[in-house]
Amino acid sequence: MKYYSQFEIENAIKNDETIIINDEVIYKMINGEYDNYIIREGLCGRNIENWDLSGLSEQMLQCLSFDSDTKFPKNLQEQAQKLLENSKSIMQEIQELQEAGITGKGVNIAIIDTPFDSSQFGDNLSYYQIDGITKENHGITVTSVISQIVPESQIIFFGDDKKSKTRNVDAEKLIKSVIGDERLKADVLSISSPVEIDKELLSENCEVINSSKFNSGEIGFRYGLRRNMHGNEVIEPADCQSEGKHKQVIERQVVNELRKMGIEVESINKSNIELIINKLNDFGISENDQRLQLVKKLSKSPEEYNLQSIKDDKTTTPGKSIKNADLVCIPSAGITVKQNDGKFKYIGTNSTSFSIPVVTGLFAMARQVNPKITLEQFSEICRQTAKVENGYMVVSPKTMIREVGKNKEKNGEYRMCSKECFHFTNLDRLSSIKQYGLLPRLEDNSKAVKDTVPKVSFSDGRYAAAGLMADFYQVYCSIKNGTRDKSKTDPDLEKKVLSSSSFEDFLGDGMYLMFDGSDIENTGGNNGHINPFDAGTIETIDPDKLKVCVLKDAETGEISYSKYEYAFYLMSNLTEADKKRLGDTLLEEIKNFQQDHLEIEEKFSKHAFSEEIISMEEFQEIMKVRYDKKISIEDTVRNAITKGVATEDIKRVERLERLERTNDKNISEVLKDDYCI
Repeated sequence: MKYYSQFEIENAIKNDETIIINDEVIYKMINGEYDNYIIREGLCGRNIENWDLSGLSEQMLQCLSFDSDTKFPKNLQEQAQKLLENSKSIMQEIQELQEAGITGKGVNIAIIDTPFDSSQFGDNLSYYQIDGITKENHGITVTSVISQIVPESQIIFFGDDKKSKTRNVDAEKLIKSVIGDERLKADVLSISSPVEIDKELLSENCEVINSSKFNSGEIGFRYGLRRNMHGNEVIEPADCQSEGKHKQVIERQVVNELRKMGIEVESINKSNIELIINKLNDFGISENDQRLQLVKKLSKSPEEYNLQSIKDDKTTTPGKSIKNADLVCIPSAGITVKQNDGKFKYIGTNSTSFSIPVVTGLFAMARQVNPKITLEQFSEICRQTAKVENGYMVVSPKTMIREVGKNKEKNGEYRMCSKECFHFTNLDRLSSIKQYGLLPRLEDNSKAVKDTVPKVSFSDGRYAAAGLMADFYQVYCSIKNGTRDKSKTDPDLEKKVLSSSSFEDFLGDGMYLMFDGSDIENTGGNNGHINPFDAGTIETIDPDKLKVCVLKDAETGEISYSKYEYAFYLMSNLTEADKKRLGDTLLEEIKNFQQDHLEIEEKFSKHAFSEEIISMEEFQEIMKVRYDKKISIEDTVRNAITKGVATEDIKRVERLERLERTNDKNISEVLKDDYCI
């Protein structure tokens, strides 16, 4: 067989030929060199007892798709049955959460997909469909995955025609026929396609999860293959196995998909590309849709090329680039689902269709715990709590739910997750902060992005503090060198930046303060965004919560409070998990900050520093002693000059003076200020 297509398989069976399936064949199917019919659905309902699977490993068996009627050779039958049964729970952690009562109870989930036999579901399914549409397994697969994760959620299903050229309009009409003049009462709308629904039809707190958001990386997840042959669950990153390397294989698959939509073509080339794109646009297909991307790519060259770059390297959303390394793996393959005939199917191939219901189910769990959590907040918490395994992030449902629950007060508001929150401030504000705490105010970093809401700005976690300092430095540099869009920057701030001699001159002398933020309401950072780097609250942080972050020279015992040195220290001590959470863009900005502050690196290379978190009282006492020493040194210098001490001796005293004052060039003036002592 040349490509292992459905036609070739059927022919081989008809002619009583032996079909050989081994690791090499499956690998080529996964990578697109062969047709993926076998690993997608070609084994379902088949008797393959006489196929030659002797070269198929246990690992590759888990990449196949088959159902409870598939008859394997005797040596694989027990393994296949075990895999089918072990994979019904989606994830072990999800099963443990269900046993603890996290079952989606009280959460309403709306689904738009293909019609199916709804009799297999109980009273928690409200089913509506457009009349006359053929029932398929896609809709029931999606619904099955969601119901397996949150069995007590109420599901409202709308069955539509996926081939319709007016699918968006048809789906909205169906929804309107059910809700009338009201809004759809759902916590989340799940659509495993690029269908877009008018938000006016949805309740205000309804979040939409569709293929456009997933494929673009907007909601922060990626495909993952779940291996669970022996109950020892492992989830590893995987790429969408419908993609491949050879134009001939991919073109045939895309042409078949287009025909299913009613677009009759024999091939894809420059002569018909415009017609195909216009017809896809008639269906409401978005620019991020994989079919449209493949069609455009296929029209460009008849040669062999790697189509996997469409998703494997990076995906894009407006204004940013997201690499797969920055995304959290979820189990979108290696799961068992219910089918229209009541049988169960094990799915070994990744697809957006199976990923979206998993995200939907996890979000429904979070909504049960915190009814007001947003999709953005949920996504960020999943990222913060992800397990790092072999260099990639894997979703941890139990940790995610624990964090969502831990940080939710009785009023249901989202709360900060970290006990280590960081705020950098200036030395001349310390006395005021010690007396009144951190009061909501409009900081320069807020003005830099034209935010006008007073707040206490902070970073949630060490890696976030490092990332924010690096990002703020990047913004400063872009304003300074004129590359930043002027419309995004406050004019007064721009003047201040341009008149400054350096980043340190602009921000001023100061330190980092740390506080426990687990009981502080996060109302969002600049422009209302809620993320760990640029968090914010309208609450006052009481003085007794605040500590000062300093570095201590192990050799001399000297204390350094510089916020630049402390940020550099945080950047230099990032864990692998921190780096994954930061992502490539911020890591690059951190690298730039470090390269532009080599004097700090040199200082760290010569002395061993340890971190100390001290009270503001302790810090002020240290500064008072330092001030007294400085005054004493200045008196010594003046006396030496008066008595005619040799110039070299005066220079020696001056060097001592510089050593004593470490990172504060104007310490005597600052410490005389009533704010400090």
